[in-house]
Amino acid sequence: MPENISQTLLAVAGTLLGVALGILGTYFVSIRLARNHAKALSCLRLRDAFAPEVARLQHLDSAHYYQTQDILKAAFDKHQMAVNEFGFFLNGNKLKALNEAWKEYCTIYGEYCDFYQYNKDPHTAIDRIDAIIGLTRE
Repeated sequence: MPENISQTLLAVAGTLLGVALGILGTYFVSIRLARNHAKALSCLRLRDAFAPEVARLQHLDSAHYYQTQDILKAAFDKHQMAVNEFGFFLNGNKLKALNEAWKEYCTIYGEYCDFYQYNKDPHTAIDRIDAIIGLTRE
C-alpha cells in the first residue's frame, strides 16, 4: 500500500511539474509574440507616418521645390512620434543607426527641426526618409 501511495504522489508531482513548465513556456512565448506584434505595428506606423509627405515630394516640380520645407515642417511632430515609438523596440547598433538616420534627416535647433536644406532638392529628403524607413525591413 505505501508503495502505491508513493507512486501516485510521484505521478501527481510529475504532472504538476509538466503543467507548470507548460504554463511558463506558454507565458514566455506569448510575451515574445506580443512584443513582435507591437514592433511590427510600430514599423507600419513609421512607414505610414512618412508616406503622405513622400508622395507629395515625389510629385513636386522644380518650380515648387520651395514647398519642401513647409511640407516636412507640418508633419514633423507626426514623424518624431513614429520614430520615437519605433526606437523603443530597438537596441544597440540598430538604435544607433536610427538616431544617426534621424539626425541626418533633420538638423535640430533647440526644439525645432530645420528642413530649409531640402528646398533646393526634395529628393535628398526622400533619400533620407528612405534611410529611416529602411531600418524597418530587418
